[in-house]
Amino acid sequence: MSIFSWLIDGEILSEGAAVSYVNKDSNQVASGVISRDGILCKCCNEVFSMTSFQVHAGDEVHRTAALLTLEDGRSVLECQKQALKKIEQAKCDEPANGQLTVDETALKAMELKESELVVDDVEMDENDDTCAVCGDGGQLVCCDHCPSTFHLKCLRLENVPEGDWFCPRCCCASCGRSLYDPTIQTEILYCDQCEREYHSNCVPGSAMKYESSDNQFCSRKCLKIFRGLRKLVGRVNKVDDMYSWTLLRSEHYDQSEENSKLESVADLNTRLALALTVIQECFRPMIDPRSNIDMVSHILYNRRGEDKRMDFRGFYTVVLEKEQELISVASMRVHGSHAAEIPFIGTRSQYRKQGMCRRLINVIQQVLHTLEVQTLVLPAIAEFIETWTSAFGFQKLTAAQGIQLMELNIVTFPGSSVLQKPLTWLECGRKLTPVAGNSQYPLSLLIIFLSLQRNWPTSLS
Repeated sequence: MSIFSWLIDGEILSEGAAVSYVNKDSNQVASGVISRDGILCKCCNEVFSMTSFQVHAGDEVHRTAALLTLEDGRSVLECQKQALKKIEQAKCDEPANGQLTVDETALKAMELKESELVVDDVEMDENDDTCAVCGDGGQLVCCDHCPSTFHLKCLRLENVPEGDWFCPRCCCASCGRSLYDPTIQTEILYCDQCEREYHSNCVPGSAMKYESSDNQFCSRKCLKIFRGLRKLVGRVNKVDDMYSWTLLRSEHYDQSEENSKLESVADLNTRLALALTVIQECFRPMIDPRSNIDMVSHILYNRRGEDKRMDFRGFYTVVLEKEQELISVASMRVHGSHAAEIPFIGTRSQYRKQGMCRRLINVIQQVLHTLEVQTLVLPAIAEFIETWTSAFGFQKLTAAQGIQLMELNIVTFPGSSVLQKPLTWLECGRKLTPVAGNSQYPLSLLIIFLSLQRNWPTSLS
């Protein structure tokens, strides 16, 4: 799927519409017509992607969408903005509390049976019906603060705890005591990378590094990972002569910002919309019965939920492309240096069984290894466990590993098992490089991350 086919399907563009590339001096230097695969050039009768058409026109300014003008006067950038606005209006309602919920009309458009979407009109239980570790139901122990529930065996407990009990995610990541015990009078500190929480007196104030009013980190490692990931967002990186990958993250933009920033954000959100169509092709919507939101779209758009288990702010989306045609997609969240998770990974039907998933997994492993992340985890249903273990080298969690991961907000699904894979240099050490000849991305990943080693705050451990 390309940006043009997506805009055509959304009735924003018409196939066969005339388009011209106008350079920064307002001179028309190339012209063609819109097709589902790209731009059919009039001078050579070849089809180009947006950026390739820009290069074909002999220009090096990296604002392609803003400089491609249709016969009706709109730019391709304006078409992207129009499509993104249409998505928000068609698929999402935004109630007074600011939380986005999936609109029923959009769900019906996905051709789901109505019975699969109905939530009984009865008083909702305050706690979840499935275990936060394994995703299955049964007899569960309830946290006295958040909606999370657990099997005793998943907690490695023999008996139900007496009195108030708080799950590992509601306890200080340092001392293990409850974050919400009224007898502990202290501020709660939150790390914006690993998403762990601490009593302020368990983590010295000087150890929480504030980059801005919105971000703080519990360690030097978390700060490094955060900076490394944010530096990669939007960069096009070459896998080989045919394929490239990009790290995406949903962003909001202000119309008062300069055009280059607006185009960058519109491009990110457009490609996320394309990525969502690929994931929806591979997975049925997963509706959370408590909030009635589709976890798939909220993870892809890194949205925040009302409680910890539905807080997906830390997610990024990794896409594999061939000449700007999106092929494979994975959602990824990094829980500090301890572990990273990929709850969703999918490939378009016509590209399956051609090694695309392996290419994307290799990219993810290499990036995580460079960031010094120790383990990669993912949920796998029974029929795919053999594939993940034999072909990709994943393993089932040991009891000790299960306990270590319990305090992390790992996404699990009913009927799935969490698999893990250590990230070793032998498997992940190959250097990745950005697209050749693209002056906007002149550094290799290795150089990017080496640059992060400079000027670390000495107060972080």
